Amino acid sequence: MTDRELIEGVSRRDKAAINYLVNNYQKRVIKTAYYFIGNLEDAEDLSQEIFIEIIKSISSFRCTSSLSTWIYRIIINRSINIIRKNNRRNIFSNIEHFFQITSGPDDKTRMEPSEKTRQPFLKKPERSIPIHLWRHVSSNILRMT
Repeated sequence: MTDRELIEGVSRRDKAAINYLVNNYQKRVIKTAYYFIGNLEDAEDLSQEIFIEIIKSISSFRCTSSLSTWIYRIIINRSINIIRKNNRRNIFSNIEHFFQITSGPDDKTRMEPSEKTRQPFLKKPERSIPIHLWRHVSSNILRMT
């Protein structure tokens, strides 16, 4: 089956064409996603989403490149989105670990750095931090205690 026939068949939602598409590209999609994401289960889940996107948007394929190149770009774009999403999640997770929720006076919840995360900041600074910045940072941390 040529790329043109495959595109036309998938555009018509022909089951044989869709099966051909999945059978011929599934390993490449999973391998490429795994290369970027680094987790096989996530790559397999992402491959399903990618095939759904391919089937839904194949009618917008302009044939200026090969079908495999177009699919590769979809894989890369979706993988980058997953990486960005995970990075955002990691940032918030790190912030949550830095601050622990405690109960303050009047039983109001407040956030303050935990003792474990404050300790490295209370040590004497190395020469890499200018002293005027260190004084500012350390005084703010000490005020929180």
